[in-house]
Amino acid sequence: MRGFIKKNITKAGLYKALKINFLYLIFGISLILFSDYLVNHILYISGSKWMIKTLQDLLFVVLPSIFIYLLVKRILNSKNNEQEKLKQNLCRCEELILNSEQKYIGIFENASIGIFHSTIEGRILLVNPMLAELFGYKRPEDMMSAINAAEKLYMQAESRNKIIREAIESKKFVHSEVIFKRLNGDTFIANLNMRVVKGDKNDLEYIEGFVEDITQRKMTENALKESEEHHRSVVSSLHEGIVIHSSNGTIVKANKRAQEILGLSNDEIFGRKSIDVSWRAIHEDGSPFPDELRPAIATLQTGKPESNVIMGVHKPNGALVWILINSEPLLSPTGIGGQKPSPLGEDFSRLAIWRIIEKAVIVSMT
Repeated sequence: MRGFIKKNITKAGLYKALKINFLYLIFGISLILFSDYLVNHILYISGSKWMIKTLQDLLFVVLPSIFIYLLVKRILNSKNNEQEKLKQNLCRCEELILNSEQKYIGIFENASIGIFHSTIEGRILLVNPMLAELFGYKRPEDMMSAINAAEKLYMQAESRNKIIREAIESKKFVHSEVIFKRLNGDTFIANLNMRVVKGDKNDLEYIEGFVEDITQRKMTENALKESEEHHRSVVSSLHEGIVIHSSNGTIVKANKRAQEILGLSNDEIFGRKSIDVSWRAIHEDGSPFPDELRPAIATLQTGKPESNVIMGVHKPNGALVWILINSEPLLSPTGIGGQKPSPLGEDFSRLAIWRIIEKAVIVSMT
């Protein structure tokens, strides 16, 4: 790289110097020829042969000598100046390259993910300390000397060839989730981003890639998924109806029991609001139930629970259902200590749960 820069800078400076001095040479020759013409023309008229001979000697011997001396001196000075400029430019370029190399080395050595280069066949060319650590080696050198075929690092060796074929076809980085094997035989799940680097002749030179251990993340995701599935099965099997509202009062989830009590399917209940006029909500005395007093709305506005509120609502077939409502806010981690629920997302800042019980239960209670 440095040789390439020096070579091109030198060519550029030499071309510039020759171009300038060539113009000076053309100018000097033109001046001499023009002066010769003037001398011959003037002295021819005067008829003095001695003076013609003297001036011609002066013109073709002395003046050219002086001109050549000045031209050579200028060329040498110009060359020295150009060499000095080239030297300064070269030093600056070398400094920039050195700084760039040091930054790259720093990133490579201290990266929090594994970085590697390997041949298409699988010979490891370069690894950073993090990659060596991921695979259970103390030093990058230990890993490079121990691994002569990269497919040995894969739980399924054929997966490497498949990823390489995808990288060759896509001509850019391809992403895969891969199970790798450590030195001690343990396995880990990783995000692998790999691409094939081609040379000037479009031949396959080497593979470069990045490896990120996501084992803990996958375990957390799986545990959360299992927890959500368990929670969903528990909620679905409850005898009580449960309805979840978003921050604007829209119903975003309802269990099967709630759908049965309200006489609505999941698609019909999803997206409705607790203040929907089709509910035709009433108090026990038959008077209309104001929107702002409805438990879900009150909880959404104040962040405080509402308990044992009796409200009558009408099913789509016109039948009246009496429900006992307890609403609770679902707080985010910042919504504790008596504070109002804080945002859980754009549309999920406050959630309320309804516990719905049929009229027959209420009647028996009274």
